[in-house]
Amino acid sequence: GALSPGGTKQKYKEVVDIEAQRRLNDLAREARIRRAQQAVLRKELIATSTNVIKSEISLRILASECHLTLNGIVEAEAQYKMGGLPKSRLPKIKHPMIVTKWVDYSNKHGFSYQLSTEDIGVLFNNGTTVLRLADAEEFWYISYDDREGWVASHYLLSEKPRELSRHLEVVDFFAKYMKANLSRVSTFGREEYHKDDVFLRRYTRYKPFVMFELSDGTFQFNFKDHHKMAISDGGKLVTYISPSHESTTYPLVEVLKYGEIPGYPESNFREKLTLIKEGLKQKSTIVTVD
Repeated sequence: GALSPGGTKQKYKEVVDIEAQRRLNDLAREARIRRAQQAVLRKELIATSTNVIKSEISLRILASECHLTLNGIVEAEAQYKMGGLPKSRLPKIKHPMIVTKWVDYSNKHGFSYQLSTEDIGVLFNNGTTVLRLADAEEFWYISYDDREGWVASHYLLSEKPRELSRHLEVVDFFAKYMKANLSRVSTFGREEYHKDDVFLRRYTRYKPFVMFELSDGTFQFNFKDHHKMAISDGGKLVTYISPSHESTTYPLVEVLKYGEIPGYPESNFREKLTLIKEGLKQKSTIVTVD
């Protein structure tokens, strides 16, 4: 007997269902793997040290910066999945200011760093910062404010308040130490768009990397394996600094398209980006003082 139309329909439906089932299983498996990876990341990303921030508004500002940048990264990933951006819509390349040297002396004075402008900052254990400018005889004194987050007062070295002279001695001590002992990470100078002086708002040391949160919204990640990455412009740009201190800035969406940092396959870009996203995600939820 000939096959009744009903019979083939039934069979066809089963085949379709098996395909759909298979797709669902694949998706579920991917989700499980992703969850497992995230659990591993969370275990890896336990802060070993960070500066204590005693102001709720400051924490909220930091959380929203992390959130914005994380969203920018996710947006670049979505753009990449849709085939990337036309040249005309790519973000303009601006080299961010980065931390080129640092010394963690927080068991004694605080955390000291040098920026690519050669400004030198010390983030003191009490939460205040002194930023000594490289190209002028002046400095900024930055402290917390319950309404504003951070407030900065500007002084000439020649008219420094007496109560800050101890702070400046510490800055000088670090400046000498870093000059003598540490090599510079990169060769960016002060660009015309770095009109505002940038300072370090928070640093966090994790097992895989140290994370720097700068006051202009740049996030820098110095990895254990000596590869460094900075995410700037709200997550749209990524700066890569190689172990031999070469640095280049790209639109993130272009690096995603390329699949790695051009010329540096050993940088494990994708793996690092996953860690960076997890770090930003964790930090975007810290909004109250412990």
